[in-house]
Amino acid sequence: MTLSSAKARLLAVIKLLALPASEQQRHFPAFVLVPDELALLLEDAILLAEDWGVWQEFPDEFHQAVIWIDDMFKQNSLGKSQAFWTIDALKNNETWSTIRETTSDVLKKSGQENVSIQPAIDIYIKSD
Repeated sequence: MTLSSAKARLLAVIKLLALPASEQQRHFPAFVLVPDELALLLEDAILLAEDWGVWQEFPDEFHQAVIWIDDMFKQNSLGKSQAFWTIDALKNNETWSTIRETTSDVLKKSGQENVSIQPAIDIYIKSD
């Protein structure tokens, strides 16, 4: 891992969060619980960003938006809101819509709206 790859990873996750729900789903195998996976990917990207000093590569507003999104995920975790972690919520929940709007806005404001992401940014193995 390098600073450049940690930055690319964070941007890919933010871009993924900015996509419409239907496109978010297409980036994962059918057996993956997409809302949960999006939160896990963001958490991992934040850890990498902190380890590699990625935050200094972005405006403060970018960093604050990412932390706000992570906070939204944490507030809905630990069994507090199981409905938040469904595909229906991903498509229809107001918080998920706000997360998409926030990530889209912050990408534009930081000049990163044209970031490309791979069809799958991780490898998933289904277990029985």
